[in-house]
Amino acid sequence: MNQKKYFDKHADTWDETCFHDKSKIETIMEILKLPDGASVVDAGTGTGILLPYIHSKIGPNGSITAVDISRKMIDRAEEKFNFENVDYLVADVLKLKHARGKYDYIICYSMFPHFKNQKKAVSKLAALLKEGGKLAIFHSQSRNEINGLHAKINGAVSRARLPEMPVIRKYLSEAGLSLDLEVDDENMFLAVGTKTSSGDQNIFNVGGK
Repeated sequence: MNQKKYFDKHADTWDETCFHDKSKIETIMEILKLPDGASVVDAGTGTGILLPYIHSKIGPNGSITAVDISRKMIDRAEEKFNFENVDYLVADVLKLKHARGKYDYIICYSMFPHFKNQKKAVSKLAALLKEGGKLAIFHSQSRNEINGLHAKINGAVSRARLPEMPVIRKYLSEAGLSLDLEVDDENMFLAVGTKTSSGDQNIFNVGGK
């Protein structure tokens, strides 16, 4: 079973079986400071967990592109949220067409481990950002929890791993993004890179290692 089939299979029960800490998500969204009117990609949106949080920040003048490889996950997200400024796409976020330099933010919430080639994924996502745009990779659980959870699941997601922060930092730097925020502790994982012309790093370690 590939990842698409895996997520299709579990879409109907995903919200009941997967826990997402709302307080942590709210904290992270405050840290990200999404501005009113921003254009945001919710990569691997799943059943749309992040959509109301993003919408509350960017308002009706912003835009959200909610992308997932699973048709059934997208169907669930559309059933739950009917915001007029959300474009739902059944697609591989790394293959979005006519989107180079288009977005202010790309958010990978609880999905980055599922990229088969993570270095290439960061490079392709960086290309979709405007100058000064931000790529956020985050989980409302620790890296060890995420990796341990995947290791216990047979099949398509069993090898999905979230790498250590130095690896993420290297991927971001090589893609022309400066890592300006990092958290890697027992509570959560968060890395935010900003697209700059110089790629100079300006790191603020917030409760991380």
